[in-house]
Amino acid sequence: MNTDNTARGEKLKPEKTSTLTPLINTGTFLSREEWQELHRQHLELANSSDCDILLLGDSILYGWQWTGRPQIWKRHFDRHKTLNFAISGDYIQHLLWRVENGAIDKLSPDLIILLIGANNLDEYTENEISKGVMKLLNRIKRLCPVSRIVLTGLFPRGAETDTPVRRKIISVNKILERLVDGERIYFHNPGELLLEADGSMSRKMFYDFSHPNIAGYAKWAELLEEFISRISGNA
Repeated sequence: MNTDNTARGEKLKPEKTSTLTPLINTGTFLSREEWQELHRQHLELANSSDCDILLLGDSILYGWQWTGRPQIWKRHFDRHKTLNFAISGDYIQHLLWRVENGAIDKLSPDLIILLIGANNLDEYTENEISKGVMKLLNRIKRLCPVSRIVLTGLFPRGAETDTPVRRKIISVNKILERLVDGERIYFHNPGELLLEADGSMSRKMFYDFSHPNIAGYAKWAELLEEFISRISGNA
């Protein structure tokens, strides 16, 4: 792979590898060096503190750190110490590498919010994506044996309803939903509840027909708070 391109800031897709194979991110959004520095920061945080809620995923979860979003999170989850270990641009393989290289070894959160696979959609089949998520789930369960995991469905993409990518997302989410065990793994699919009544996507909730805007994150926070209360027996 041409590392000179990533040094100039160009965004590269990784060479296609199995979703079951851990992989260093060499420039899908951040440069390799920026990505590794974030991983190093996560290791430092994990070594120095624990948390109640841990976020693991890609840009949609990382987005809780964007302007206006931290205040929304604080309003709903201020009583829960949260660590956000999501990294924009990550494929399943990249998060798997981070998990297998110490990211969560020292942590024992009550809840892990997992959302990953959106960046695999263009190049991988439904089965490849779901198998990668399954392997990741098994690693997380082994490393955090008392944590509950909120497996979050892939968010819809694109303004129109009946498109190949929308159908693929629905198919992947159906597979992921079957991984629920009612004890440690729960499935939450807030993305579909941010759509219009006819299933279309509008800029009222999404700023680029992929990532939620502030209103979308606010609605997601409400849905997640209700969901956590329900699985915790407080509803």
